[in-house]
Amino acid sequence: MSRQTRSAWTEAWEGENGLDPLPMPFRGQLTAYVMHRAERSVAAGNPRARLVLNQIVGQGVGMMDEVKTSAQIVREFREDFRSAQGRMRALTL
Repeated sequence: MSRQTRSAWTEAWEGENGLDPLPMPFRGQLTAYVMHRAERSVAAGNPRARLVLNQIVGQGVGMMDEVKTSAQIVREFREDFRSAQGRMRALTL
């Protein structure tokens, strides 16, 4: 199984067709041509083709629960780093 964004394509495969998912990397090999055509169709101006597209994502996507700007993410990262740095200093003094 792979982690990926949901799309009309993934939902069509989730039906009760009785087929088990293919193991990696065969799933990608099977769908590569279709996804390539859909990407080209979007680039050519067909917005409906975007409904088919999906992206492989990491397991961290499951932890996302809000929209943040990149500035917010950098600020939070900096705050977390400073906090961890302070804890490390306390351990070494």
